[in-house]
Amino acid sequence: MTLVRWSSAAIVLSCLAAAIGVIVRGDIGLAFDIVALLLLATLPTLRVAVLTASWVRAGDLRYALAAIALLVVMTLGTVLVMVFR
Repeated sequence: MTLVRWSSAAIVLSCLAAAIGVIVRGDIGLAFDIVALLLLATLPTLRVAVLTASWVRAGDLRYALAAIALLVVMTLGTVLVMVFR
């Protein structure tokens, strides 16, 4: 499966999860909202991970290390938003 198909599937699933989260109240609605946030946060993270792998294969360690640092910041931001939302 290509990155474009993963992105398209994640966007559709996040829209569905967000819609269900708005319609359904309580803990189940909150769970669907969290799933939507996770799917939306996964898209840029997946793209940066793919670029990181290609830079490592190409031997460009400076860009690979910068991308790894960006992945750490993105992951921490996602976790903080989910926990303190």
